[in-house]
Amino acid sequence: MQRPEPRSRSIRTAALGATLAVVLAACSSAATPAPTAAPSAAPTVAAKGLVNLGQDAKLGAYLAGADGKSLYLFTKDSKDKSTPGANVIVNWPPLLVTSATDATAGAGVTGTLATIKRDDGTTQVTYNGIPLYYFAKDTKAGDFGGQGVSGVWFLVAPTATAASGTIVGGINQTGTPTAAPSAGAQATGAPGAVTIANLAFAPGTLSVAEGTTVKWTNNDGEAHTVTATNGSFDSKNLDPGKTFEQKFATAGSFTYMCTIHPTMTGTVTVVAVAAY
Repeated sequence: MQRPEPRSRSIRTAALGATLAVVLAACSSAATPAPTAAPSAAPTVAAKGLVNLGQDAKLGAYLAGADGKSLYLFTKDSKDKSTPGANVIVNWPPLLVTSATDATAGAGVTGTLATIKRDDGTTQVTYNGIPLYYFAKDTKAGDFGGQGVSGVWFLVAPTATAASGTIVGGINQTGTPTAAPSAGAQATGAPGAVTIANLAFAPGTLSVAEGTTVKWTNNDGEAHTVTATNGSFDSKNLDPGKTFEQKFATAGSFTYMCTIHPTMTGTVTVVAVAAY
C-alpha cells in the first residue's frame, strides 16, 4: 500500500514545475516592456511667407526668403525690369515662383509683392517694383555675403522702392559713381577718414574724390582687417590703435569688409573730379 506515494510525488512535482513555468513566463513578460507607439511628428512651425523680415544688430531689418536666406536688389535694374543675364544669375539666382499667388508676405513685410516675367520665361518676385535675388554663396539664414558686392548688390530694406523707376533703399546703397557727391564728401585730394569702433566702420559709406587717400583707424578693443571685396587692397590684421591707408586713384564704388568679423562691411565711393 506504499506504492502509490511515488506516483503522488511525481504528480506534485509536475504541478510544481508547471506553476514555476507560469511564474517564469510572467517574470519574462514583465522584464520585456510592451512596444510603445511611435512618437508623433514634431509640431509644425507656423507657416511663413515667401518673403519675410530678417534682422541684424548692425544692418537692421532686411528682406529674407522663406528659408531665411537674405534677398538682394541689383541697382542696375529698374522698376519691374530684371537685367542680369544667364551668366550673372548663376551667382545671383532670382526669387522665382510658379504662380503670382505664391508671392506671399510674412509678418512685418509691409511693401507690395508682385511678379514679373523674365526674358527666359520664368516668373520673378518683386518688392515695391524691385526684382529680388539670392546670393549663391549664402549657405544659411543670416548670411549676407552679397551685401555691397561691386557696389551694385545690396540687402533690401523694408522701405526700399522703385516707385520712381530707379531702385533706391538698399541697405547702405549709394548712388552711381558719377552722381554728385553727398554733402559729407571729402574735397579733392583731402584725406578721408574711417573709424573702426564697436565692431563697425564709421561712416559705413564714405564718398570721396579721385586721388583721395582714405585712412582707417582701429579704435576697437580687438584686431580687424580692411579687405576689399574685389581683392584690390587688404590691411591684414590691424591691431587696436593701428591705422591703414589706401589711395583711390579711379572713380568707382569699392566695398570692403573685416575678414575676422564678416558682418562688418563698408563702402568707399570714389567720384570723378569732373563731377565736382
